[in-house]
Amino acid sequence: MGTKKLVKRKEFEQFISSKLII
Repeated sequence: MGTKKLVKRKEFEQFISSKLII
């Protein structure tokens, strides 16, 4: 469960990063 949360966090960060870049 903890690992899944970590993956979700990374995907969320990537989403934010892509938004900032665009």
